[in-house]
Amino acid sequence: MASPKKKWLRMKALEEAANIAETEEQEIEIEHLTEQNNVLETIVIKEEAKLASTKIKTKANKNNRNNKTSRKKKR
Repeated sequence: MASPKKKWLRMKALEEAANIAETEEQEIEIEHLTEQNNVLETIVIKEEAKLASTKIKTKANKNNRNNKTSRKKKR
């Protein structure tokens, strides 16, 4: 039978190994979440650019309609 000190040292080593494994798992999860976040940020930026482009086009079309209407009124 192992001595209490050896049992304690073995338990301590197992706890440290478990902590290391947990830390590595957390680091992998953080890396994965960071990658997901980067992808989502890219999507948001693209969608914001589309929205801004649509707003600019809508404003330009509205201005063109207003200009055509004002020309008709002048005639």
